[in-house]
Order: sequence, then C-alpha cells, then structure tokens
Amino acid sequence: MISIKQLDALRDQARHETCPTVNVTHQVMALLCSNESAAVVLMQRPLAWFAAIASTVALSVAAIAILQYFAADYPLLEVANSISWAVQ
Repeated sequence: MISIKQLDALRDQARHETCPTVNVTHQVMALLCSNESAAVVLMQRPLAWFAAIASTVALSVAAIAILQYFAADYPLLEVANSISWAVQ
C-alpha cells in the first residue's frame, strides 16, 4: 500500500515534469490542403451503397412480415388455442 509520503513524493515529481512539445500544425495543414480527403470519400461510397441496399431489403422484409401478421386471423388466439390442451 502506498503511504502518504510516497504520494507526496510522486506529486512533487509530477509537478516538476514538463510536457513534451509536439507541433503537428504543418502536418495537419498539409493534410487539409491536399486531396487525400477525396480518396477517403471514394472509399466510403461502396459502403454507403451497401448500407442503402441492406436497409431497403430490411424495410421491405419488415413490411411483408407486418402485413402477414395482420393478415392472419387473430394470431395470438391461434397460439392460445393450439396450446389450450396443456391448460386443461
């Protein structure tokens, strides 16, 4: 277990440390000015098309499932009647 003196020593040591200086301004500005962002957008287009097609298929399947559910005559009543022998 760490004692209070050890914590104080760590605190004092941390107060005397300096943060390393990192200057990434030039790299960021070069990336913003370059056309590399256009390549990222081109990479994402197939994924966007796949997501659009998948959501369209999922929506149509959900609509068909809901229509089939409402087209059945009282689906929950049918389930209850089919297992009524267990209740008796």
